[in-house]
Amino acid sequence: MKKCLIFICLIAISFAKAQRTQAFEVNFETASYHLSDAEVATINSYIASLTKGKQSYKVTIIGHTDNVGNLEYNTILSYNRAKEIAGFFQKKGFSESNISTIGKAYSEPIAANSTEIGKSKNRRVTVFITAEVPKVTDLGGLKLEEDSFTINAQKKEIVNYKSGSSITIPADAFIDENGNTIKGEVDLSYVEYRNPIDFILGNIPMDYEKEHFNSAGMYKILASKDGKPVSLREGKTIDIDFPLESKLPNLNFYQFDTIANKWTELSKLTVAKSEIKEEDLSDITTEWDTITTTVRYISTGQLIASNTYTKPNCWTFNNVIKDGIALASSDTSIIPDYLAEKEKRAENRIKMQQNYLNNKINNAKQNIEIKKYLKSLEAKIKRNNLKVKRIKQLIQTAGFHYNGDSKNRYIERQTRVNDSILARNKIFEDKMYKLKNPSVDSLTINPDQLYPYRFYAFWKSGSEFMSDNEKLMNIDQWFQYFDTHKPEMLNRYKSIDIEKYCTKLELEAAARQQKVTKANQNASAVTQKLQIAQLGIFNCDQIARLLEPITVNATYRDEKGASIKPLFIYLVDSRINGILRYDGYNNYSPEHFAYSPTSKNTLLAFDGNGNSYILNSAAFSKAFTGKTSVILTMKKIENIDNRDELTALF
Repeated sequence: MKKCLIFICLIAISFAKAQRTQAFEVNFETASYHLSDAEVATINSYIASLTKGKQSYKVTIIGHTDNVGNLEYNTILSYNRAKEIAGFFQKKGFSESNISTIGKAYSEPIAANSTEIGKSKNRRVTVFITAEVPKVTDLGGLKLEEDSFTINAQKKEIVNYKSGSSITIPADAFIDENGNTIKGEVDLSYVEYRNPIDFILGNIPMDYEKEHFNSAGMYKILASKDGKPVSLREGKTIDIDFPLESKLPNLNFYQFDTIANKWTELSKLTVAKSEIKEEDLSDITTEWDTITTTVRYISTGQLIASNTYTKPNCWTFNNVIKDGIALASSDTSIIPDYLAEKEKRAENRIKMQQNYLNNKINNAKQNIEIKKYLKSLEAKIKRNNLKVKRIKQLIQTAGFHYNGDSKNRYIERQTRVNDSILARNKIFEDKMYKLKNPSVDSLTINPDQLYPYRFYAFWKSGSEFMSDNEKLMNIDQWFQYFDTHKPEMLNRYKSIDIEKYCTKLELEAAARQQKVTKANQNASAVTQKLQIAQLGIFNCDQIARLLEPITVNATYRDEKGASIKPLFIYLVDSRINGILRYDGYNNYSPEHFAYSPTSKNTLLAFDGNGNSYILNSAAFSKAFTGKTSVILTMKKIENIDNRDELTALF
């Protein structure tokens, strides 16, 4: 698996969420799940550092053990350790509904169990305290529905989803919190997120290590038994054939860690064009009815199949029949005319080659002048680059974010233009013919170009009507054969029903084109095979950046002029299939955020009363033209019955 990259921009800016999750560890004695005074003090110190009310936090507690004892014993012990700390948090005023516990036994050691020191490190409980982030429950009444499927946990099951995804679950794949195999029916919950509306309604985080996602599709898969969550047994995996939204380079596979509140990269999926070599494509096979390919081939953006047979030119075949009848009806041999035209054609071709050679000689002479120009151009570009560098250094020294003034942007633009000219002329220079004493003897002439055009076209196009034996002959042999078999040739060309023949060819071409079209349509919705060893949220995404971002300040009002106080906003940038959330973290908020002026942008705002508002792309562009401080008039989103209505507002 390989990777690639999406946007290259002059100025990159980070919109990552600040760390919303605190994590710490509590250690236990061998076989114990009781807290010592020292560990109580550790927990109290973390609780004291929290800045919000205790009801605002979600607490996830994961118990672990060393490897002394069997799996069943250690699963229960790890769970008891987690429950001990959960009880402590409840006594401190945290909501029981916001506390979850997990027991993982010795499945995730952080040190070697071969030493006592290692075992003591593994006898731990990890506590994650996460500030609750405001969520979207609906957009004007529109909600995202998850689909449920009931499967037999003791059998291999395949679930086919409406998008075309296929989910394969092996037999005996699920266990309960105590490690016991689930029997009977299991409820499978599954939903896919494929566009900004899905991401918003699903409250899916779209940031990764200070960057943002450009998505090719995400999904969430969970399972439960009698209302209680179950997990995948170690060694069991679920296979998902997932149709990607688009053919993206730099595509990676991620899982969302709901405990640490961040994405974790699992694998690389596609490769950039620049990294692809011809030999990489040697294992690609293409057939008309069964198209087999690889995702890395899709990432090049090439068509899977091309139409090598276009609609037949019946005018050409009509001329072939007319010429065939005329030549076959002649009482005299056609060979003298054929040879005379062949000789004349050869003379004309040599003259053409001589003219071509003279042009190359003149180009070689001009090469000296081109080199002088290139040298001058290179000096100008170096001077421009130094100017750009000095300006940027001054900006960095000043210590503020720089969005570019007209002078610097002009220099950068001119530099890019000059670089382009230089590159183009350099390519031209490299391709110049450097001939020493060129002569006609150095010319190479394609033999087919020596044949008289009229005879050559008749022979080439007439091959459609030749016998297999005739098709093995070269042009000279065939005209000798034609000259000695004129009665046979006359009958051949007179018996051809050109309309019927062309109709047949057109039907064949149409059928072939239909298969080509189908193959390329399949390629545009290529299915990626994904394998997961845990339940949760997963995505196939590409790292993206805003292009030439500008930071702005904003206040909000509704269409009646009343003030709006958003808790958070979402920016939908047309260049990426994703969303940017601004909610106060990392110094970005609804009142202070960044956007790309070169994109179409739609803004959605959400207040503390559950209301949602929208500023469509046209209004956004008008509001922000040349401004860094604006008052935004937002339209309230109400009574939305379906996605089409909501999309129309964008």
